[in-house]
Amino acid sequence: MTGTALLRYDVRLTSPDRLQAALRPFGYELNEVRAAARASAGRWVTFEFLVCAVITMNLMSLAALRYLHGLGRLDSIPPYLPLIELGLMLPVLWFGFLPIARRALVGLRHGEMVMGPAHRRRGPGGVLLSVAGLAAGRGEIYFETAAGLVTITLLSRTIEARLRDRAFADVLALMRLEVTRVRVIDPGGVERFPPIGSIAVGDVVRFRPGETIPFDGEVVAGGGLVGEAVLTGEPRPRRRGPGDP
Repeated sequence: MTGTALLRYDVRLTSPDRLQAALRPFGYELNEVRAAARASAGRWVTFEFLVCAVITMNLMSLAALRYLHGLGRLDSIPPYLPLIELGLMLPVLWFGFLPIARRALVGLRHGEMVMGPAHRRRGPGGVLLSVAGLAAGRGEIYFETAAGLVTITLLSRTIEARLRDRAFADVLALMRLEVTRVRVIDPGGVERFPPIGSIAVGDVVRFRPGETIPFDGEVVAGGGLVGEAVLTGEPRPRRRGPGDP
């Protein structure tokens, strides 16, 4: 639900790059925690939903003209009206259906059915039926119905993504609470990961972006922005470089 996993591995035998290569065929990406925190999945899915919802409302307005014409309430409608509906339907399929189809193809490749509810298949089916009706000159055109089904699917994905973002933020806070091991650089340049209780004055410890610094020290190389709110109350991170505490 949170899109996170806790991995224990021997750094002498594998690496994050090899783990990512192993996960990619299954449709997953392995990202650093700080990169995942910046990239909010809910924000992009919400954008897709809003785009499709606006297009669907316009499609329904155009479809209403066809229905009124069929009921004899309108004398005539432009003959190119269904073509406009088809053009509006294409971005709905691009934003709403293609991501689902890609996940389905990955699942089928590994013998799993991940397509989800039936309405995720009925949307494209309605488009194909409408294109066939348009080509044959018949009136069975259901672009607005197909767009509505895809938009409803996007609404459920938006709610799910928002919940996942919130859960991920909670998990991220828990992950940052406790540091048990740190990355010590030996005089020969070799990294080792001893328990934090064994760190002594004079040890050289390397921290990567997004990691917690659990003790006092002095920067001997590199640098970056360090959040010191727990010590000073100042919410903005401060830049620290060689020679800084």
